[in-house]
Amino acid sequence: MKCVVYRSVKKDGYYLYLEFGRKLSDVPGELLQKFGSLKQIMLIDLERKKDLQQIPAGKLSEILAEKHYFVYIQSPEAIEKIISEKLLQDS
Repeated sequence: MKCVVYRSVKKDGYYLYLEFGRKLSDVPGELLQKFGSLKQIMLIDLERKKDLQQIPAGKLSEILAEKHYFVYIQSPEAIEKIISEKLLQDS
């Protein structure tokens, strides 16, 4: 199974995983409003991945097969860690 990953432009750390072939109109409008503008950031083949963020690819495939979308919200602590690591790499 493949999925398309979108990032919220409005809210840091908000991601929407959408089953490949589905449209954003398949996601509840209320949820899309909370995300604001979305930017497509990648296409993932879940059969080739083990884990994504904090969820096993197999579990994500199950959720997408049932609901066709999945919301992942990255914690502020995780975002700060990524920023710190990036700053260390750049120095």
